[in-house]
Amino acid sequence: MRVNVGGHVRKFFVFDCCFTLSIPRILKGTMGGTLVIECRYSVGEEGHRKFWCRGPSWTDCVRVIEAAPMEGQEVRRGRVTLRDNPREHLFHVITEDLEEGDADIYWCGVER
Repeated sequence: MRVNVGGHVRKFFVFDCCFTLSIPRILKGTMGGTLVIECRYSVGEEGHRKFWCRGPSWTDCVRVIEAAPMEGQEVRRGRVTLRDNPREHLFHVITEDLEEGDADIYWCGVER
């Protein structure tokens, strides 16, 4: 994702994780704004733990937020919310009040 924060453009990369990778997406946001990311997962993974992590590699990224393996759960941690929608096989990650320090590489993940 690209986030224009305080006049500076920072890159965010969003990848789907664990065993399936998709084309990276570059997104834009503004300082103080809200960014909503959609992460899709496979049929059969509805009851698995979902997470959003940060770092150059998904194998050692730091989890920003995660939801316990319960269907339809919403979890909030500071400015970040993870909202699972098992019926649609996706979860949303919402980051509010974007800051310059939010620019990084991020990964959508589902534990198997």
